[in-house]
Amino acid sequence: MNWGEECLRTISLIEALRLKNLNDAQKEEILGELSAVLNHLKIHSQDVEYAIDEEGEKK
Repeated sequence: MNWGEECLRTISLIEALRLKNLNDAQKEEILGELSAVLNHLKIHSQDVEYAIDEEGEKK
């Protein structure tokens, strides 16, 4: 999954949490998926930050 897809997945999961007829199991599943996607995005953003820092050090 690329960054754009992960961002769209995050939005989709947040929107799913807004549904009023979710049972507890559905909420837990959505929150679990949301946690995984957000963690993955965090890791990728740290990689980008490191790459930017390394590029800045080369100059």
